[in-house]
Amino acid sequence: MDSCNVTTGASVMTARDTQVGGSHYQNKIQPFDIIDAWELDFYEGNVLKYLLRYKYKNGSQDLKKAQHYLQKVLENHQAKHGEPS
Repeated sequence: MDSCNVTTGASVMTARDTQVGGSHYQNKIQPFDIIDAWELDFYEGNVLKYLLRYKYKNGSQDLKKAQHYLQKVLENHQAKHGEPS
């Protein structure tokens, strides 16, 4: 779906309209939609990204990346709330 530049009337491609590399995010709902809606931080967003794509791109490697970022999310949560690690 194109947007229209109000000033020039030219068609403007949005991030939603393009896929840079691969076809592993060919879905109506993009990871960035969920990341934005839930206001996830960098680490949380990466957990989601790798979890959503593992079946279509890098399999176990993406699950390990998700696990790695989830460990960082857990560590940040524990530090913020004074919980033991």
